Amino acid sequence: MRNISVFTSHDSPQMVVSPNINVMGRRVIATLLDFIPFGILIVLVDSTFGINQYLASLSPLPGIPYASSTAVAWPWLYLMMITYYTAQEALFSTTIGKSLMGLKVVRDDGSPITFKNALVRNIVRPIDAIWSYLLGWILALCSSRHRRLGDHLAGTLVASADSVPMFSLRRSSLWLRVGTLAILCTCFIAFCLSFDYYGRPSLVVHSLTNVNAPSPIFTKRGTITDLTLSQPIWKDNTVSYAFTFYAYRSGVMSNCSGNITLTWSGFLSGWGESSGDAVCNPAAASLK
Repeated sequence: MRNISVFTSHDSPQMVVSPNINVMGRRVIATLLDFIPFGILIVLVDSTFGINQYLASLSPLPGIPYASSTAVAWPWLYLMMITYYTAQEALFSTTIGKSLMGLKVVRDDGSPITFKNALVRNIVRPIDAIWSYLLGWILALCSSRHRRLGDHLAGTLVASADSVPMFSLRRSSLWLRVGTLAILCTCFIAFCLSFDYYGRPSLVVHSLTNVNAPSPIFTKRGTITDLTLSQPIWKDNTVSYAFTFYAYRSGVMSNCSGNITLTWSGFLSGWGESSGDAVCNPAAASLK
């Protein structure tokens, strides 16, 4: 019979067993499984807070399973990555993908990880994720205990859940952790939905200046800079802005002004341009 240590918040382990760390295949599958909920999170954040980017400026980001021309800046994507993994591992010593594959993250001695362990382990995850996690897998395969860079720095292991010491949590403590995660997720979703209606219109207007999302107002204006919006005017699921911007085309800089109205089509479709116009007057002589 296998000896299994029992950890509580008050006593020391009575028996010690070496965790089963020969789980590289399951770790790969767990990573792919975590891409599904993490990808959904990225879609939600990008569609709520993102601005249309120039396609030529987009490049794949290590560890980011979803890319769109409408995206937030890459530091925010990596902050989401770190938060996604750290929150789950700090609360439950596992993630959705790891849990489905029967894996847990533990300290070197098999005891439960702390928030510090989880944070250190995942703050360097973008490095481990280089080349679609190939760097992390190479480091893990070359390590005697199959540890990637984050595991080395945090002093952690990924092991089969049935081989690591069990640690007891009071039922109230377990439900507190589950409840905390549920409340945080609910608040985050509520904030995204609220921002999607009240905060996103100005981002939509900025996106319309991009060649990937052409608008009749901004088409063939050349390079647009210094777009400034007035205070929004709200009325019956529409919002209107007066705006000014500079347009540079064929060596001529123009000073432009106009207005635009967006219409709300629901949370699935969001805000879209319904009407507007702009007038441009040359502001500088042709540049040689």
